[in-house]
Amino acid sequence: AHINMSEEGVQCPPGLQESSDPSGNIRACGRTVDNNCSSVHFPTGSSSYTLICGIVRGYAKGAPNAFGPSYYNPDLANIDSPYVDGISITRGSPRHHIWTYAAR
Repeated sequence: AHINMSEEGVQCPPGLQESSDPSGNIRACGRTVDNNCSSVHFPTGSSSYTLICGIVRGYAKGAPNAFGPSYYNPDLANIDSPYVDGISITRGSPRHHIWTYAAR
């Protein structure tokens, strides 16, 4: 999947909400306001793969605290919970962790 919000006419995939800075110069996709987290699924179809590559450009909004106390609950500390302020890349079902970028 390729999503470059600096390209004209590009829209956020379903499950993410577009936001921009006050000048409108920076457009980004993020979670919806009423959710702790949002997920986007990019199916590979019948294609097999051996590498997952990507670039993520993140913008902070509010007061991110990485793996801070607002997300840490030992009973819910798993890959399916909102455990990070940032981006988590997973694969498969059930999810398998690839990498996490925590914002602080």
